[in-house]
Amino acid sequence: MTLKTRTGRIGALAAAALTCSLALAGCGGGDDAEETGAPTKLGKNEGEVSILAWPGYVEDGSNDPKVDWVSDFTKSTGCKVTTKVYGTSDEAFNLAKSGDYDVVVASGDLTLRMIAAKQAAEVNTDLVPNYEKVYDFLKDQEWNT
Repeated sequence: MTLKTRTGRIGALAAAALTCSLALAGCGGGDDAEETGAPTKLGKNEGEVSILAWPGYVEDGSNDPKVDWVSDFTKSTGCKVTTKVYGTSDEAFNLAKSGDYDVVVASGDLTLRMIAAKQAAEVNTDLVPNYEKVYDFLKDQEWNT
């Protein structure tokens, strides 16, 4: 296996792990009050999380039965995962405006657009289970917006 392939797989695994962690955080609801900054505690578990993602980022076994983290996540947390796959950043930006999604798996350009439009919330990584297990080289990089 080449370094490029290994790095790509590690990156994909880390993205999936972080998405899973964020989905877990998304299962906790907050109050309706306007919040500033990152939350300091998880809200009540709502029992479901809605994720808007690029193809291949939220795997439930429908594309390949061997690749299914959603079922294990649902089994271990009781949180139902619903997903919508998008094809372009423009499509995702317009879908995200609806407010129907708890988690948006966004590329750098989409992230910047969502931040500028005040559609993105800060993430308190202290509340993300196992965040410390994400490889350091994937955290706090200038390309992580």
